[in-house]
Amino acid sequence: MMKRCIWHRFGMDERPRLRSFVLLLMVAFAAVLLSNGRMSAQQIDQSRYDMLLGMYVDERGFVDYEGFRSVAFEKYIASLANADPAKMGTDERLAFLINAYNACVIRMVIDHLPISSPRAVDGFFSEKRFLIAGEKLSLNDIKKRYIFPLSPAMAAFALSEGAKASPRLLRRAYRGKTIERQLKMNARHFMQDPTKNHVDRSSGVLSLSMLLKRHRPAIDMVFGSLRQFAMQNLSQEDALWISANSVEISFHAFDWTLNSQ
Repeated sequence: MMKRCIWHRFGMDERPRLRSFVLLLMVAFAAVLLSNGRMSAQQIDQSRYDMLLGMYVDERGFVDYEGFRSVAFEKYIASLANADPAKMGTDERLAFLINAYNACVIRMVIDHLPISSPRAVDGFFSEKRFLIAGEKLSLNDIKKRYIFPLSPAMAAFALSEGAKASPRLLRRAYRGKTIERQLKMNARHFMQDPTKNHVDRSSGVLSLSMLLKRHRPAIDMVFGSLRQFAMQNLSQEDALWISANSVEISFHAFDWTLNSQ
């Protein structure tokens, strides 16, 4: 009876139009369901990650890994699976990927404690897969396939590899609106850390972290040379001395000791 009333109301000649209208509603509803299942970076709750970083990372960037064992951290890791990079701008996507990489490093360490170094775990960077934006990725996949194409040189100074010689882990999440400033700050902080880089004026040697050797092709491409990059990010005093003198560049060993507190 209900069906007859509906057809009668719309008229027999309205049936094709009614069917089309209903079909459009069904398609729209399905699209809403699909879109609600995937989130932009802005929809991922970074406040939870901010809180954890503020509580369990110190000013040196060293980590209290046991402190990250929490429901809040597990929920944050789980939220990365539903992100939708297609809804993100370039800066927002880069911030999301850096956050994801650093959080997955923490998760890897937690899963294998106690360890003395990330290198003590076979396949730490290459084998374990995380569900990121609907795709199963290793840490190397996240870094090489997605992060470095967006930021070939500067992103390296935002990635904590779980080692003391790595760039420091910040005490807050990265955001698209501030990512450029954060990356510049990271590079400057890393270059001015005397445990990682220093100028020996008596011998005329610029002693740099092995991290810079690993990323030298990208740095040369973006900044012209490693020397130019160093002068832009070392202290003003060191930069002036380098510009006025001939220096030899050397690289010292990378300390893979776990960056635990």
